[in-house]
Amino acid sequence: MFYKKYENSIVLSKGNIIITMSKLYIILLLSVPIFPDTLFLKSGKKYENVIVKIQVQSLKVSFQNQSSLEFEKKLVKTLKIRPVNWPSKNSKKAIKEERLRVAEILMTNTNWKPKEGEKPRLAILPFEDTSRVSKAEAKLYSQLIKASIIQKKVFHVVDEVSFLKAIREGKCNDKKCAGEIAEKFKANKLLVGSISRIGKDIYISGDVIDIHKRTVDFSETVKIESGGDIRESIEEFSRLITGGTLEYWNYEALNPYQGEPSHIPYLWRSTILPGFGQWHKNQPFRGGLYFSLFAGSLVYLNSKKNVYNSNYSSFENAKKLSYLPGSITGVPSIYLFLYAESSRNSVKTSSRAADATVTLALAIYLMNVIDAYVIDIPNDVLIEEGEQPSSPSEPASPETPSQEQGFHFFLFPQDKFATFSYPSLSTMKAGRSMEVSYTYRF
Repeated sequence: MFYKKYENSIVLSKGNIIITMSKLYIILLLSVPIFPDTLFLKSGKKYENVIVKIQVQSLKVSFQNQSSLEFEKKLVKTLKIRPVNWPSKNSKKAIKEERLRVAEILMTNTNWKPKEGEKPRLAILPFEDTSRVSKAEAKLYSQLIKASIIQKKVFHVVDEVSFLKAIREGKCNDKKCAGEIAEKFKANKLLVGSISRIGKDIYISGDVIDIHKRTVDFSETVKIESGGDIRESIEEFSRLITGGTLEYWNYEALNPYQGEPSHIPYLWRSTILPGFGQWHKNQPFRGGLYFSLFAGSLVYLNSKKNVYNSNYSSFENAKKLSYLPGSITGVPSIYLFLYAESSRNSVKTSSRAADATVTLALAIYLMNVIDAYVIDIPNDVLIEEGEQPSSPSEPASPETPSQEQGFHFFLFPQDKFATFSYPSLSTMKAGRSMEVSYTYRF
């Protein structure tokens, strides 16, 4: 005998107290357990303790307070469908309806598949023939039940031929032994049951057993009235088994509809700290690359800023010296001017270098933000350097205003007016001290 009816009781060793399953069922109802649907959006948002209805273009989410929301399918990542046992729906009839609802969703949306390896593996023992049911009739019902369950595409069903062969070879005659054999087939659940006739009606009863815990998860019974539709009753039974199993299984259905995922969580993280969004996207190489490049550009920028400040300070000193006549400094004014001109050019060069570094840091930052939002860059990211602006030519003479070429942010100022006064060559030759002023931009 493959199937022997379990005593519907649990023995508590302490005190040898026996609590029947029926009493335990009442206790569970009073404690109001919740087995909710859970919706996971691609943005990272999660909705728990809801009822989800899959529609043509969207998913409708209903809450316990009677409110509801709708989401486009492309925004959904996964859906965990489980019977909901809310306080207002804790009757046996309501639980049955919930199990049928879950099975209906999975039947009509078979493209919502679970993650790899998360489908429960179900082993099915032939249902036992009991009172007034022939073996042939019981075998027929068993085959119809198995076929109906397989059609739901919720379970990986263990091959019956190999499973029964192993049972015969192991000389199993009870559910405990059958469970051990099923475990060798890597099954998670075992479905056992019986077919009986009372009067003119047929009753199909089944238990779903957790193989690892060695406990009965739940039981279902369907009545086939005389002259009733056998296939319809078997379909109802298989739906109840399917929906009920998910109360005890962590099952997430992946959204088959491809759509642009929400990158907002990655975007704001990379906006705050370059590379943080990529790191959160489980791309540590890209995250570390952007962070290192941006941090390095800031360090490099700081060094260029120090060079600029040093050159600008030297230029300010040269400019002050150029105001003094040669009789005071002991240096011809033309040399002071040339020194100031050289300092001015150093300021221009360091200013361009600092501006270029700012441009580089900003480019890295923007690339980081774009990557976090849109672009899927492979791990071997290569940053290609663009063309660098050519060095501007030196002014032909201090009398001609220099013209800036190319694009600059001018965060480090170049565009200023400065006036230097020094004796002209003609007046110096004539021994006069008349000063000529030249004004130019740098």
